[in-house]
Amino acid sequence: MKARLAYWGVRAASGFMHIWPLWVVQRLGGAAGMMAAFLLPRRRRMAGRHAHRTGLDAELGSRSRAVRKMFASYGRYWGESLWAGPNNVKRVANRFDLEGIEFLERSIEDGKGVVVVLPHLGNWEMAGVAVWGMDLEVVAVAENLDNSHIRDWFARVRALTGIKVVFAQRGLLGQLQRKLDTRTVVCLPSDRDLRGKGIPVQFFGEETTLPAGPLLLGIRSGRPVIPVAVYCEKNSRYRAVLKPPLAIPGEGSLSERLRRGAQLMAHAFEELIRVAPEQWHLLHPNWPSDRA
Repeated sequence: MKARLAYWGVRAASGFMHIWPLWVVQRLGGAAGMMAAFLLPRRRRMAGRHAHRTGLDAELGSRSRAVRKMFASYGRYWGESLWAGPNNVKRVANRFDLEGIEFLERSIEDGKGVVVVLPHLGNWEMAGVAVWGMDLEVVAVAENLDNSHIRDWFARVRALTGIKVVFAQRGLLGQLQRKLDTRTVVCLPSDRDLRGKGIPVQFFGEETTLPAGPLLLGIRSGRPVIPVAVYCEKNSRYRAVLKPPLAIPGEGSLSERLRRGAQLMAHAFEELIRVAPEQWHLLHPNWPSDRA
């Protein structure tokens, strides 16, 4: 019963957001995020820890101000996500500025796909919209939500926007590897190791782990792994930044190649996050010291 109520609550929120233009949705989402900062003290404290790691608190001169900006950005993301039906997303497609698109163009010249790794930064779900018009299939990997009603609705809505959502499950790596034999962009948020079985890296000056799956997919398929971020800009615009493919070693043991690739990915994420640290939507523990 609770799952059904939550589902209809999300549907109602989405319907409400759809009646407004994007700029109103962004402001409503930002306001909701600011309210959430006061209602979720544990998440607020965790956001403060991450703001200190990225230097956002020093940049703004106040950790509390940094946290408010992080929550406002997260609220904006959720507002946009609920608003992003097929008709609305078409309107967004011409609001993109692209930097580094040549890295993607070169990687697909042979008619095969690429692995895109993203931090939870800005509106990462818009990464697929950024490559509309390039004759590419976009597959996005998402967390397998407990609420199957919300999960399936989310996948249906994204499919209508041209983005196929698949959920993390056993055997998925092999399916994605086969997809990369075609002109497919496989998008994987990769700044959180949800299972705690990832690869140790230095990330913002402290050891943690990042997921091995995206790197293993790139190594097994032989396809490039490209770090990407989608920033929310002023005037309801977006900026997608693509970095050069990770220089994962082609020789050595698999564990060593994964280790070096993971550290390269961590460095790339640090560079992307430092551009707009208030847009990094990380409100959960991500380092061992966060759980101490």
